[in-house]
Amino acid sequence: MSEDIKYTLNVQSVINPLAKEKGETNFVLVSNGTADFDRVISEMMAVNPGLERETIEMVVKLEHRIIQKLTMNGMRVSNGLFSAVATSKGKGGSTWDPKVNELNISITQGNSWRDAIRDTTVNVIGYKSDVMYITTITNAATRATNGTATQGRPLKVEGSYLKVVGSDPSVGIYFIDSEGEETQVTEDFWSVNQPKTLSFVVPAGLENGVYTLRITTQYSGKNNTYVRTPRTVERTVYVGVEPTLGQAILSGRDGSTGAVDSTATRGGEYILGGNGIMLLGADGESGGALKLQSETGIPETIKAIATNTADMVIFTIPNDLAEGKYTLTIETYYSPEGVRENPITLTAPFELTLV
Repeated sequence: MSEDIKYTLNVQSVINPLAKEKGETNFVLVSNGTADFDRVISEMMAVNPGLERETIEMVVKLEHRIIQKLTMNGMRVSNGLFSAVATSKGKGGSTWDPKVNELNISITQGNSWRDAIRDTTVNVIGYKSDVMYITTITNAATRATNGTATQGRPLKVEGSYLKVVGSDPSVGIYFIDSEGEETQVTEDFWSVNQPKTLSFVVPAGLENGVYTLRITTQYSGKNNTYVRTPRTVERTVYVGVEPTLGQAILSGRDGSTGAVDSTATRGGEYILGGNGIMLLGADGESGGALKLQSETGIPETIKAIATNTADMVIFTIPNDLAEGKYTLTIETYYSPEGVRENPITLTAPFELTLV
């Protein structure tokens, strides 16, 4: 399977301030983000979709546990990908003093990683100083930096090469909804327009929802000189709603029949899979709310929860619910970063038919 995997890294040139010769540069890698545990499991399932997610998670967690056990009992672990060993630091003596002594894990690349490095394609994509990017978005209404925005209140965007200038029709600041409809922030609502900082008022007429913030400019970094082709940077922003941080219900399976994303047996267990779907209350201890909403009735809150984790929720469907189609939602304060200040609602991407 490994021979089918393509490895590609991008690098940029940056000025080396410690170099003896003026203008000397180094390469720095361009990050593509962070892959957490859920992302790794999802990638594994994409390679081998025939395996159950819970089975893969169990095996990976068991490997983590055994590697930790072996290293913390004085063994060097070499699994082909890397070699890991516990090391000590600090002054010696007759006793171990945590104030001056500490333990660390040293990890070095193994043969598999070295082989992948040799097979990696590296693209040079220019000088970092010429790259337009966003580092931080701050909601002036809440001081939050989690990508939220409030209608009618200022939004501060920090980064590089953000100054909005140029005569191209595409130049400007836009909010784009899920349907692709654009709402432009006109210049009279800008308060700061600098290369590293923009500040503007979020349009008051935007409906609550998830938007793409698009900033397009011909700024070149030099006065009175514009780049011919406009540059654009985009970020996801959450207007009037809490960010989901990748949380989503991804699949459902009837525990009685095995049917996927379709029918569910009343009185039987139903298994939900997803990212960050744990039912959690505002206190960080109690459960959130899992509801089934029929086309005509009021929502039914499910109370019989057998399993409640970040990537799996198993519950029993009430036997007295009427047959028919239902929408399944989870309301939770859970996030991968901790307990939210406000809940989010996750809706299953499929309709559930009770039989």
